[in-house]
Amino acid sequence: MRDVFVTLLILVPLLFTFTRPWLGVALYAFVSVGVPQKMTWGFALQMPFAQIVALVILLAWLFSQEPKRFPLHSLTVAMLALCVSMTVSTSFALFPEGSWEKWGLIMKAMFMIFVSIAIIQEKKHIEWLIAALVCTVGFYGVKGGLWTIMTGGGQRVYGPPGGFISENNHLALALVMTIPLMHYFYVRIEHPWAKRASLLAMILCVAAVLGSHSRGALLAVSAMGLMLWWQSKQKIVLLVAIVLLIPLLLSVMPEHWWARMQTISTYQEDSSAMSRLESWETMFNIAKDRPWTGGGYRIDTKWIYQIYAPNPDARAFVAHSIYFSMMGEHGFLGLAIFLIIGWLGFRTAGRITRLTASIPEWRWANDLARMIKVSLVGFAVGGAFLNMAYFEMTYFLMVALIAMDNLVKRELPSWSSADVQLRAMESGKRRLSKDLQMLAMKNRLTQSDADVRATASNGRIQ
Repeated sequence: MRDVFVTLLILVPLLFTFTRPWLGVALYAFVSVGVPQKMTWGFALQMPFAQIVALVILLAWLFSQEPKRFPLHSLTVAMLALCVSMTVSTSFALFPEGSWEKWGLIMKAMFMIFVSIAIIQEKKHIEWLIAALVCTVGFYGVKGGLWTIMTGGGQRVYGPPGGFISENNHLALALVMTIPLMHYFYVRIEHPWAKRASLLAMILCVAAVLGSHSRGALLAVSAMGLMLWWQSKQKIVLLVAIVLLIPLLLSVMPEHWWARMQTISTYQEDSSAMSRLESWETMFNIAKDRPWTGGGYRIDTKWIYQIYAPNPDARAFVAHSIYFSMMGEHGFLGLAIFLIIGWLGFRTAGRITRLTASIPEWRWANDLARMIKVSLVGFAVGGAFLNMAYFEMTYFLMVALIAMDNLVKRELPSWSSADVQLRAMESGKRRLSKDLQMLAMKNRLTQSDADVRATASNGRIQ
């Protein structure tokens, strides 16, 4: 019965993809990130739903009447540069066979990210994509939060078996990134019961993060909570909620959970933490030896560690960090491009919030950009301790930022400076932001040029 339900859950919306390719992108995000088929035991378990959805998206988009344009953006260029860097590093990989295999999987995922950039253009497209991410990760958060409360935090919370977020640590970071997106819908929802359900889902997701027993996720959720408070427009209410909620959730966690979290400050005595430090030094040694290409994929092998690890008898062969993973696999150049993508994403979100700060009609973009910034902070902090550099959810957030930025650039210049000033006054802003002042000036100059051209044209006609 579960197989039938999951199959219908995917195939029914897929029928609408033939006329709405953007809906297919949301469905692809839902399937690729959450892999719902991994929660079944029958025929649906081995169904290649992601490939099926991707094929339908491509066919629907190619035969649709929508404009076939690929938006140019600094983030797009940076992600293309990262793909080139990954291809070069794979060409010079220490373990070519395994490296090319993993390269193929990652390039397929990145190809669909670029397809999504071409398709996602409007507000409705963006919100459906974000809603798909919230639903697919949020399901495991709600489920895991209930499990944590029922077991008193005695057993760890895991994601779908076989998926990218199957491990407790990976699921916890995905939830940290999802909670701010949930907050976006919580703020915008008007129906009282839907609003309460959204709030309950956020609380359960926080409980699931704690129930994962992930030390990195504890740091990430702390950084995310601080950033969420900073970006929120209801700081007092949110602060009171945090002060009341966190002690309540922590009170149900068992003694061994506290003992594990306390090893953050005494990492020298923890074998797991020390093995991570050894892995980081190994990645640095590989990058030092091969600064432009790194070692390529699949450097998590014993013979490579015996060459580069400070301890030849190392037992852990995983980088345990998005930064050291990129450094070891793609060298300092690949790491630099990866960091630039993160910086550009944060910068783009900041620009969107500044441009839309005084305009009520664009409050949705302002709220969403703020929450994506919070998600990126959670990823940056939690990812320092996890191998999630290629987590698709992060790149889907970049897709949303590109679409919002292009939409703002495309729509706002059509407003006159008087319109911008009026919206600022209506929203209670005494002063325009610097970006809006520049936009108003640009529109004023554009309008003046148009008046001059019109006057000159009338003179010639006469």
